[in-house]
Amino acid sequence: MSPSDADAPTISLRDVVRRFDVEGAPVLDRIDLEIDAGSLVALVGPSGSGKSTLLNLVAGLDRPDAGTVRVGDADVSTLDDADAARWRRSTVASIFQAKGLVPHLTARENVDLALRLAGDTRGDGGADPVGEILTAVGLDEVVGHRPGQLSGGQQQRVAIARGLVVAPVSSSPTSRRPSSTRTPASA
Repeated sequence: MSPSDADAPTISLRDVVRRFDVEGAPVLDRIDLEIDAGSLVALVGPSGSGKSTLLNLVAGLDRPDAGTVRVGDADVSTLDDADAARWRRSTVASIFQAKGLVPHLTARENVDLALRLAGDTRGDGGADPVGEILTAVGLDEVVGHRPGQLSGGQQQRVAIARGLVVAPVSSSPTSRRPSSTRTPASA
């Protein structure tokens, strides 16, 4: 990485426009935004102001009508569907309000499933990123419980662990993933 790359924002939106109705006003109109690695950012605003649309663009779930969306060194706005899916699998951690846990799997199995779907075979000499991340979010006592046996807060922490084990955002226990699968924000 060159010195200028180290100073580049991790997330960068330039002149982004997104419309849902061709004749209507844009939901996002010429948005410029830079977020540096390690920053804590909150998107706040009334319903319909474009918060979810912005997150969908950054996560590669949607494309802008104009402008560029960059995350790390990837120009997300130009990825085709297949490349966007591959990029999301290795880069994006999504934690939804509806936790989306598989009811017949244990907490450990729900987190492990996310890791396996991301292509991690855990062939790195006995490391246990699933157990480590569950311990990090305070769930080491309930790893064998199914979602119906967990409180709402515990279920949310399983969902958070599932997101973090796939795309860690700091030097977490799962940062042993090969550097080729980590973005600047997760390194």
